[in-house]
Amino acid sequence: MRIMRTTLLAALLGAAWTTPVLSEEYTANTYMPDTQPLGKFGYIDFAKDIAKVSNGEITFKVFLGGVLVPPRASLSAIGDNIAQLGYFAGTYTPKELPVANLVASLAFESTDMVAQVLAVTEFSFTNEAQLKEWKDNKVVFGGGFSTPPYNLFCTTEVKTLADMAGKRVRMPGGVYERWARFVGATPVNISSNEMYTGLEKGALDCAGNSNDALKSHSLWEVAKFANMVRAGVYFSGAMYGLNPGFWAGLTPEQRKVMLDTMAVHVVRTTLGYEKENEEILAWAQEKGVKVVEPAEDLKAKTAEFISEDRKAQVSGPGAMEGAQAIIDDYLRILNRWTELLKTIDRKDETQVVALLKKEVYDKLDPATYGVQ
Repeated sequence: MRIMRTTLLAALLGAAWTTPVLSEEYTANTYMPDTQPLGKFGYIDFAKDIAKVSNGEITFKVFLGGVLVPPRASLSAIGDNIAQLGYFAGTYTPKELPVANLVASLAFESTDMVAQVLAVTEFSFTNEAQLKEWKDNKVVFGGGFSTPPYNLFCTTEVKTLADMAGKRVRMPGGVYERWARFVGATPVNISSNEMYTGLEKGALDCAGNSNDALKSHSLWEVAKFANMVRAGVYFSGAMYGLNPGFWAGLTPEQRKVMLDTMAVHVVRTTLGYEKENEEILAWAQEKGVKVVEPAEDLKAKTAEFISEDRKAQVSGPGAMEGAQAIIDDYLRILNRWTELLKTIDRKDETQVVALLKKEVYDKLDPATYGVQ
C-alpha cells in the first residue's frame, strides 16, 4: 500500500530533485493524537511523504496531541511562526474567523463528509472574504478537512427529546453548541482531548464527536451509549495552514510540491477517516457500546433547528454583513461537488485526487499563491 501511495505522489509531481538538499527541519503542529485520522493520515503520513517527494528539501517534525501549543492557540501558532504548518479548528477562535465559522454553521446541510471537505477546500482557496480572513490571521490556506457526522457518546441512553433535557454535552462551539441548546441540552465547549476526563469524572453526560473518538480517544471505556443523532459534520478551520514567511521562503517548485502533496493528503485523510468511522462503530459494539437511534421527536427538532439557524445567520441579531452571499457561494460549491463525485468512484483515492487537482489545486499558481 505504501508503494502504491508513493507512486501516486510521484506520478502527480512528475520529475523530482536528483540530489538531496540539506535543509532545516520545520515544525508541524496538530493537537490530534497519532491514533486519530487527522493526526495519523493528515500529519504523520504527510510528513513522511513530503520528505520523500521533495528528496529531503522539505522536512517536518510533527508535534501531536497539543504538546506544542494547546488547541485554542493552534491558529496563532502559525501566524507567530511557532509552527510553519498546522491544523486548527475554527470554532475555537470565532472572533478571528467569522467567515470560516459562518460557513461551518452549514454543517447540517450534508452528511457527506467527502463532498464537504472538497467543497470547503475549494471555497477556502477562492472566496474573497475567506481569503482576506486567512491573510488577516497570517495564514496561507493549504487544504481543508471534514469529520464524519457528529454523534453523542453518553453515559446514559439518549433517544428522545426529553432525554436531551439538561444533559451536559461537549460540543466544539458554533452551530454545534446552538443545536445542543435548541434541543434542550447544556453545551460545554472543551477540546476533544478533554472529553474522556469529562465523562469519567461526571462533568459531562455526553461528548459530541465522530465515531472514531470511541477508539482514538478511548471513549468506549467511559461512554457505553453511542447515540446516532448525526449532529452535523465538522469542517471549520484548516487541515493545512501555513506560515506566510515560511511559504514565501520556498521556491515556486517547492510550493508546487507542497500543494500537490497536500491535495493527496486532503483526500487520503478524508477517505481514511470515512472508512475508519464505519469500522470503529462495529468495533465499539463488540466492546459493549450500545448504538441508539434517535426518536422521531429529536429528529424533528433537529430539522426545525436547521431551518431556524440558517435564518438567524443571515438576518438575526449580530448577523455578518454579506452573510447571504458567503452562504450562497459555499452551497453552490457544495452542490457542485455533490454532482462531481457522482462521476467517479468516490472511494478510489487516485480518482478523487485527480478530480480535486483538476478542479482546484492545478488552478493555483505556485509562483504567486499566498505570496504577499
